[in-house]
Amino acid sequence: MRNIFEIARSGLLASQKSTAVVSHNIANANTPGYTRQRTDLSAATLQQDGFTVGRGVSIEAVEQLRKGLTDRQLMLKEHELGDMNERTRIYQQIESTMVTSGGSDLDVALDNFFNTFSELANNPQDINQRNVVISESRSLVATFKNLASDLGNIKSRVHDAALSRVENVNSILQSLTQVNADIARAEASGQPELNGKDQQMELIKKLSGLVDLDTTFNSDGTVEARIDGIVVLDGTDHQTITAETGPGSEAFRLRLDNGKLIEPGSGSLAADIDMYEEVLPETQQRLDDIAAAVVTEVNAIHSSGYGLEDNTNRSFFNPSYKTAGSITLNPELVESPEHIAASSAAGEAGNNDLALQMSDLRNKKILDGKTFNNNVIEMISRPGIELNKLQQSIKSKESAKQMLVNQQQSQAGVNIDEELSDLIKFQNAYQASARVLQTGQQMYDTLLGII
Repeated sequence: MRNIFEIARSGLLASQKSTAVVSHNIANANTPGYTRQRTDLSAATLQQDGFTVGRGVSIEAVEQLRKGLTDRQLMLKEHELGDMNERTRIYQQIESTMVTSGGSDLDVALDNFFNTFSELANNPQDINQRNVVISESRSLVATFKNLASDLGNIKSRVHDAALSRVENVNSILQSLTQVNADIARAEASGQPELNGKDQQMELIKKLSGLVDLDTTFNSDGTVEARIDGIVVLDGTDHQTITAETGPGSEAFRLRLDNGKLIEPGSGSLAADIDMYEEVLPETQQRLDDIAAAVVTEVNAIHSSGYGLEDNTNRSFFNPSYKTAGSITLNPELVESPEHIAASSAAGEAGNNDLALQMSDLRNKKILDGKTFNNNVIEMISRPGIELNKLQQSIKSKESAKQMLVNQQQSQAGVNIDEELSDLIKFQNAYQASARVLQTGQQMYDTLLGII
């Protein structure tokens, strides 16, 4: 008789616990990052007189329905997409700087600049055309300087974004340390903290979007995290990452408390650092190279010629400033356009040899065997080309990620219809166990009545 009561009791407890778990799943059906739970039940038995006797049902544990392999694959996609999305954002800024809707792009400014000398060659003594030359030259200088300033501003914003992401990484590591501590305490007490494990996975997911992360789960439920093969989180201890950089520095290094330098690998932080250290400086250098070539080549021709008023040779641009951010016209020409050298011979006001040479510079192969415009077009086209590559890759990665998300949802997501079905199942099981208990009570009463 006692076995009947114990079996019924175990059935009631198992159904009650299972119903509570199903109710918890339903309540969190729309909670981001929640993993559905199930009670792990097993038959309780006892060896008695050489026979296996049933003792009801035993609740082994409440477990989460989630696959580690799917989680690892999603982490991989997270840091790949984090990297590509951040590069896309920065390249879009560069492209919007290089290619404008107002027609003030560098290739247009260069064309207009050389066109003015072509027009000046038609009438070298025309003061109005000389004023046009100065006007378009000023526009060219302004375009160079605006591009240099805009690229500098983008680089500064990328630098700040990288610093912010370093702080974010440290904040997530700190949060993971606390979650690890809560999970370890719960495991030690025999009551696993499943909601804490959901928080743990969400934090790992966020961290994976920032850096290339490698994780290992310990027997107590805590997670160990490594960046660049170096442990940055071990249970309840974590390393703080410090950014080593400074004004005017092209380097952006990450150093741990223990003095070790780490590379973020990939992810949005890695993308910021690479764009700050490599891509933007290369773009700025290319712009400076073009500006220096314009100053050098134009001055080489102009300083050998003569204007309308005297026989003095003058440079067109200030030869001391050869970067995009510093390029400057010779102030003497700005004040007196008559000093613009169109003639190759002193005292020959109608001579247009130098004006023609200046106009022909557009077709001269200056840098890397390419003309000015070809160099400029290559420079301003690069962001668009890179964006196209990134967008194609992102599309492919997003598709792969969505397949993994769907797979994870089928494993770990809450299906309301399935939960309601389980709710009915455990309700019926509870009623049946109660009926067994009632039957046992009736049998016991009958036996007492006989006695």
